[in-house]
Amino acid sequence: MREMYHNEAELSPTSPDYNVESLTGGDPFYDRFPWFRMVGRSFVYLSNLLYPVTLIHKVAIVNEKGDVRGYLRVAVQAVNEDDNADQVGVRQSVRIAFESPKAIIDKNIHNLDDRIIEGHCNLDPIKIDELIECDADSGKGDSSVASDFKEEEIPDHLGVGKEFTFRVTVLQAIGISAEYADVFCQFNFLHRHDEAFSTEPVKNTGKGTPLGFYHVQNITVPVTKTFIEYIKSQPVVFEVFGHYQQHPLHKDAKLEGTVRQPPRRMQPPSIPISQPVRSSKFGALPSPCTAHIHAKVDVLVWFEICELAPNGEYVPSVVEHSDELPCRGLFLLHQGIQRRIRITIVHDDSAELRWRDVRELVVGRIRNTPESDEDEDNDNSVLSLGLFPGEYLEIPGDNRTMFRFEAAWDSSLHNSPLLNRVTSPGEQIFMTISAYLELENCGRPAIITKDLSMVIYGRDARIGPRSLKHLFSGSYRNAEANRLTGVYELLLRRANEAGVQRRQRRVLDTSSTYVRGEENLHGWRPHGDSLIFDHQWELEKLTRLEEVERVRHILLLRERLGLDKYNNQIKTKQPEYTKSEKEVCNMVAKTGNINIRGKQKIQGLSGK
Repeated sequence: MREMYHNEAELSPTSPDYNVESLTGGDPFYDRFPWFRMVGRSFVYLSNLLYPVTLIHKVAIVNEKGDVRGYLRVAVQAVNEDDNADQVGVRQSVRIAFESPKAIIDKNIHNLDDRIIEGHCNLDPIKIDELIECDADSGKGDSSVASDFKEEEIPDHLGVGKEFTFRVTVLQAIGISAEYADVFCQFNFLHRHDEAFSTEPVKNTGKGTPLGFYHVQNITVPVTKTFIEYIKSQPVVFEVFGHYQQHPLHKDAKLEGTVRQPPRRMQPPSIPISQPVRSSKFGALPSPCTAHIHAKVDVLVWFEICELAPNGEYVPSVVEHSDELPCRGLFLLHQGIQRRIRITIVHDDSAELRWRDVRELVVGRIRNTPESDEDEDNDNSVLSLGLFPGEYLEIPGDNRTMFRFEAAWDSSLHNSPLLNRVTSPGEQIFMTISAYLELENCGRPAIITKDLSMVIYGRDARIGPRSLKHLFSGSYRNAEANRLTGVYELLLRRANEAGVQRRQRRVLDTSSTYVRGEENLHGWRPHGDSLIFDHQWELEKLTRLEEVERVRHILLLRERLGLDKYNNQIKTKQPEYTKSEKEVCNMVAKTGNINIRGKQKIQGLSGK
């Protein structure tokens, strides 16, 4: 570092050796901008080779932030001997091998030995054996399912020891931004990330026309159990690169406030989350516990408002579901009819979680706006409902734990005009309910809070869905549709020892404290933990998109095999889909007469 500063001091802009490389080559912190930048990745699954049938995929190209940057058309098909004999022209072909778990473990041992000898390994020798044992299930080799693979499940064309040839055809890239001039695509297997198969670059005119690669790659592999397990569950990674024409710091130089927010459909629903309604039995809520988390349980809760029917039974009222509603659902109630609030808790069977009974159900914060502005101490509408004993439900074929309880709700006791009269047109009524439940081996109750919205009609009014979508679909007649759903995360923490809470130091909130000179920042504040939440949301988007591609592949394969006859009958009535299918099939056939000048490309691009 000192030598670099010394050389920098001797250079001047008028020096004959003054150039960019002389300045940046010795800078240890300089990150050279790559000629090609990654547009995004796609995942294509290969399970159709088990049957074998040809599938043409249209997969999304997703960047590292989870945004869709375009689409890629890829065809995957098996190749028989006759097909290879009749083909004319030069095609790109390669022979690869899917190593057995033993070979992978031996290779890892060799790599570990090299790193230890060279002094680059900080692993404890005792942990190396544990690392090798876990490597067989890491996805690079044979999965744990392969050890239980049955010989009779192997298809005839994928006999172990035979050679199998399949073809991957990269057809088109659709919707690539015009800021990328030359675009090419490369793909590789997950366990061979250092070796990729690449197409030739294609000029991107930016006029909206698809970029035609029409690259054919024949791959011959000796069939092993590892290969069969790979095509059953693992994808091939496609990466699209382009020559970025804009300035590399163009987006980074923009102000944070001008960055376009992700679309609403990609964001989690903004449902109002209220604090629990204060209970008369438990008093004020205690401070959050900071003890070690023993277990986390995801809990599914169903909320129903039941009304007394002429036959003497309490029937769930109609619920209108819509993503545009503040609470994602609207209860349609009658005026002057006895009601009950029914809550059902559903979760996977867990030894740590056992519901003992419900202690209290509190209803309050009656209002006509989604947000509550009234002070908790001045809220006179809070009412503790009369409870019926809770019970466990047993449904044949369902191994989940279900705990249900009910409470009698007389809305007139709230003394609120919003609940006593018929709701005006265009108005909605909101209220907050909190259930305090007692669990076994827990010192604090579990609190479930939910905001509900409703509309009250006349006593004899016939209630039905207010939207044509629900009217024609008939979903309002389904009993399961007449309830609201909430997903909660229940944290079970270890009990603190005596005196631990007294010894814990109180953390002061200094976020609003004035700091000298902060007026020069013009209101700017550091992000804080929002960066963590943004990163978690980006990872969540990537996971969701990968799962969507997996489901699309399964549905497309089922349709191709004729397993979904009903869906096939519907789709045959759509000439647009059939025409597009034929057009892409012609593209695949056209590649047989195209001279492909491809070569196997080792993945060495910077910025990957």
